[in-house]
Amino acid sequence: MAGRARRVRVAPAASAAPGAHCAKLFRSGNRARVYHAGALPAMGVGGTLFDMRPTVETIGPDPAPTSAAGSLDRRGFLRNATGGTVAIAVASMLPAGCTADYPQAADDGIDLASLSPKEYAVARAAAEALLAGVPVDPAAIALAIDRELAAVGEPIRSDLRNVLRLIEHLTILGFHRSTFTELRPEQRLRYLEGWAKSRLSLRRAAFQALRGFVQYFAYIRPQTRDLTGFTGPLPEAVSLPVVRVVDYGEVV
Repeated sequence: MAGRARRVRVAPAASAAPGAHCAKLFRSGNRARVYHAGALPAMGVGGTLFDMRPTVETIGPDPAPTSAAGSLDRRGFLRNATGGTVAIAVASMLPAGCTADYPQAADDGIDLASLSPKEYAVARAAAEALLAGVPVDPAAIALAIDRELAAVGEPIRSDLRNVLRLIEHLTILGFHRSTFTELRPEQRLRYLEGWAKSRLSLRRAAFQALRGFVQYFAYIRPQTRDLTGFTGPLPEAVSLPVVRVVDYGEVV
């Protein structure tokens, strides 16, 4: 029966070391999904951010997200939150920033498809803070976010760009006088924790969206397989025999 969970298979964790997983089943409408909560090093609130990743299967008519934006509301995650209209208005009044002030994309040799140099710099700085100790390049994560937003389009693209601008300039909420990109990585992490723990659902939603993009593009990479326990896609994990095609000539 569509939408009814009959069986869920969960791979057991190999050990209790950082990166071990505990499984939880979440239901949403007619979908049932299993998620792993992985305790990954230096990943956020109170020292740990839980990386919620779809695990073995999705039961029901809708497939699991195959991109960072797959689980976000297509109507826009920011504009549909309480106070979202005000946040968008505030973000529109913030300075756009110029390449001279935000040279990170130029220094990385990146031709941006959707983000501005300023927004790229904020995404890169957020990845550097959230992925401390994780063997991935923050520039690669920021580039992947740029390309994903170009592919997914509106309104998610505008919403995340607004989030990046708000995070860059609302550091006063974390008692900082410098902008987000000017802070040290450990200061950025503490500042982002303030967004994660905020009483305002808008700030929490903004943080979760940014974290989701960063973590998705970090943990699909081969460099993080030791942390996630993922052995790779089937062609890599299984050696299939090579079948030789024999031509028997024309069949009469």
